[in-house]
Amino acid sequence: MGDQDTPDSLDTTDTTDSPNTPNGTFQPVFENRVRFAETDLQGIVFYGEYFTFQDEAISAYLRDLEYGYDQMVADGWQIHVVNAELNYREGAQFGDRLVNEARVVELGNSSVTFEYRVRRVGRDEGRRERAELESDDAVSGDAVAGGGTEEDAGDEADGADEPILADGTVTHVGVDLETEEPIRIPDAFRDAVAAFQDGI
Repeated sequence: MGDQDTPDSLDTTDTTDSPNTPNGTFQPVFENRVRFAETDLQGIVFYGEYFTFQDEAISAYLRDLEYGYDQMVADGWQIHVVNAELNYREGAQFGDRLVNEARVVELGNSSVTFEYRVRRVGRDEGRRERAELESDDAVSGDAVAGGGTEEDAGDEADGADEPILADGTVTHVGVDLETEEPIRIPDAFRDAVAAFQDGI
């Protein structure tokens, strides 16, 4: 499904510094290269893959947090996803280098809402050209000599703006490990989040 064509009515302005946005800053929690297997027939990342990127970003955020999954379990609770949303802004292609960012934007009594976004920070035109050659040769049955490189030196930078490709939110509810009933999010978790991202 092609999904990255942005309707004219969709505002893609980055409002990170707007007074109406949360105080906590986005944390660049992990970086990845677009794999050939993550692209579709249109040559862009299949829309469902962004939910995987989103999940990986939140997992990385919690690993970096002073109070993460291990501490949750030790304290007798965990979080369950109850809602996940994504907005598609621009397509990513094979070989693109992406930075995935996350922050907590709302802490309710028992809920935690993360905001996620992914930016393209580099393009590897050589990798894309090689992928096209490999794809053509695979169809014809010919073998391809040589291989790709993972070096960032071959990247073609996007520039200072680093366009947002997709953004969205994920809401979790904190539950007791034994009863699986909602609980109040512990203050220790709240304090760790505020310290990690400089506010909420």
